[in-house]
Amino acid sequence: MPLQAHQPKLINYSPTIDNPHAVIFPEISKAYYSKLTGQPHYYVINSEDDFLFYTSILSPKINEEPSRFSLEVLDGDQNIVYKVDGSNFDWTAWYAPSGTALMLGEAAAKGRDVSLEDVKDLDRTNVRAKRNHGNIGLTALRGGDVVGEHSVIFAGFGERIVISHIANNREIFARGALKAAQWTLNKEPKLYSMLDVLGI
Repeated sequence: MPLQAHQPKLINYSPTIDNPHAVIFPEISKAYYSKLTGQPHYYVINSEDDFLFYTSILSPKINEEPSRFSLEVLDGDQNIVYKVDGSNFDWTAWYAPSGTALMLGEAAAKGRDVSLEDVKDLDRTNVRAKRNHGNIGLTALRGGDVVGEHSVIFAGFGERIVISHIANNREIFARGALKAAQWTLNKEPKLYSMLDVLGI
């Protein structure tokens, strides 16, 4: 199997039970984006390899209306083996900082000998209070021509120390991917990260 990473995919049609969308390499993380118009969408998974199956539904919040989505997992005989009823489900607000932001947060937490999971501060949509002392806040900006911009801010009284990296175009990411691919030549098959490539 070729080297692959998380795959977001836009589904611009309505996959039906007679013409479902085939999920290729289900062991690779994927996110499917599509527009529902009242009829269910069907996806089929065929794999000879064992893999862990995780699934979730992500829906925009519109005018405080409750989400009316459901999810059913069927076996080869179309028997329901798992079901989530969105109308009776406790939906959780979901906020997604970038993977790089999370890595920076992990590094900051490690430097303080704490777990990021215990001190991270993400979605503050409904919070009007001061952030708890010692918490690590993560905020994402996605819009306009922002390609990749990350800042670590040490905020004190009357001053801030800011360490930033700004990517002006995606060419640098392509160069990094090619360098990583070249680095894997003649390496034993296993999971590597860019830390290995950079020798960190």
